[in-house]
Amino acid sequence: MTGPVTSYRVSNLPVPQTYFFALSAYDNAGNESVLSAEISNSLY
Repeated sequence: MTGPVTSYRVSNLPVPQTYFFALSAYDNAGNESVLSAEISNSLY
């Protein structure tokens, strides 16, 4: 891993479509957190 990532942009997604996202985090020991709440966004 190259370092902490605090934001990420997803681009060039085909439209029309609804996308769903959830994220997790890793600590320095490599442990992964549970997934966040899911969000969605519809592109037209």
